[in-house]
Amino acid sequence: MSEVHEDFDHNASEFRADPLPYYKQLREAGTGQSKNYNGLWYVPTYAEVTAMAHNTDGFSPAQGTMFPPMNDRPMLPMESDPPLHTEYRHMLMREFAPKAVAEWAPTIRETARSLLEDMFKEPPFDLGLDYAKLLPTAVICKMLGITFDPVFQQWVEDSVYRRISHPKEAREATDSVYSMFRELLPDRRANPGNDLVSLVLTSEIEGEVMDEERVLDFCFFLLVAGLDNTNFTIRALLHQMAIDQDLQKRLIENPDDIPAAVEESLRFFSPVIALGRHATQDVEFAGCPMRKGDAAVMLFGCANRDPQEFENPDEFDIDRFPNRHVAFGVGPHRCLGSNLARVEIAIAIEEVLKIFPGFKLAEGAETRYDDLGPLIVVAAE
Repeated sequence: MSEVHEDFDHNASEFRADPLPYYKQLREAGTGQSKNYNGLWYVPTYAEVTAMAHNTDGFSPAQGTMFPPMNDRPMLPMESDPPLHTEYRHMLMREFAPKAVAEWAPTIRETARSLLEDMFKEPPFDLGLDYAKLLPTAVICKMLGITFDPVFQQWVEDSVYRRISHPKEAREATDSVYSMFRELLPDRRANPGNDLVSLVLTSEIEGEVMDEERVLDFCFFLLVAGLDNTNFTIRALLHQMAIDQDLQKRLIENPDDIPAAVEESLRFFSPVIALGRHATQDVEFAGCPMRKGDAAVMLFGCANRDPQEFENPDEFDIDRFPNRHVAFGVGPHRCLGSNLARVEIAIAIEEVLKIFPGFKLAEGAETRYDDLGPLIVVAAE
């Protein structure tokens, strides 16, 4: 156990507030074990992260991917192993394929414009809180076939970000999400529609439809996964453009560069900085003796700043090519919603630049951090 790893905690506020010095030390030290979380292993380099993610025989997400866990139920389909995980993905794949996501683009754009119109009715405006945070919420609600309610965003944030500092609040928020879906299922079962809840309710896994508890686990994860990581990246890119007027000007004049800016934002800001695995057997990994049942965390944010893979990794460069970031994970468990997230982020940026070119941070605006993740506040003048 090296000194670098011994006291490291990926949830510590001082790390979240300024991760770069930690990333450098961790990469130089390589994979190592912390005394926190019952001896959690940290996997920091690009090569090691991709190796662990692809090793589905040696490392499993089924026993949990978050430390501490969000709740005592599995987050499906993420926390499952092949071949079951493969069936789960096939069930959802068509709805998140590029063609299907392209069909949602007009709805996403209409939703973005509506949110911006509402925001401008009552100044001062906050693009982070009143726009970026609400767009993914509204879109995933439409895909789930449920009525949009801003409280869903609060439930998700409480479930994710309060689970250490305010576990009771986090538990109540999680229970609220499950209760909402539990009340919805009887009607949806009797009147299935063209939505994700109906799809999960009616699809067969291992030859039969899933029981209600597994359906609820799917619904919970689809809501959570569809919200916070996407809105974080929208906020992060808006913040970057607010402080870099040359970048903003370039994207206004060359909107075809927006997808590249989205990719660099995903790499540079890494909305999901870490996810875990458990060793399924005694194994030596990156020179470390891991025992069966040991927990390990792949530090995606750290890997995305690895100079062995990315030249000048701490520079925001939309001309970066290639840009093989791991912001959506890598391997068989790579994020199923990556196509949707990319389209949402790009459209969100396009619509802001059309109606509000030249936006910048309001005087006195600050970046603030909230327990387990940076919530960038972007206020418009």
